[in-house]
Amino acid sequence: MNSSQLSISSLDVEFIFYEDVWRDEQKGPALDGLSQKSAEVFRLLMDAIKALMRENKDVLWGSMVKQTMQRKRPSFNEGYYGYSSFSDLLKDAEAQGIVELKRDRRSGSYIVTAL
Repeated sequence: MNSSQLSISSLDVEFIFYEDVWRDEQKGPALDGLSQKSAEVFRLLMDAIKALMRENKDVLWGSMVKQTMQRKRPSFNEGYYGYSSFSDLLKDAEAQGIVELKRDRRSGSYIVTAL
């Protein structure tokens, strides 16, 4: 028995393996029936929005969401997923029922109002 097995067996709590958490996160209830590429980008989008929500941001600007996606995956580019702009990605996510958007009157930018 190695030390990690001893540690797990001596704990009086439920132990959750990281791989199980990761595998569960890969399942997205709103992502069923989408292509693998679409599911991948929408999953990244949802993760970014959830991260910003945990930070208690008052307004979730589309640009903030994109920056968060780029921090999570530095190689992120909406063009790879077939979108000519990040706004197009957000509009498609809204059409898929993944997010709710509002347009800022002054700037014309999108604001994510719900996930």
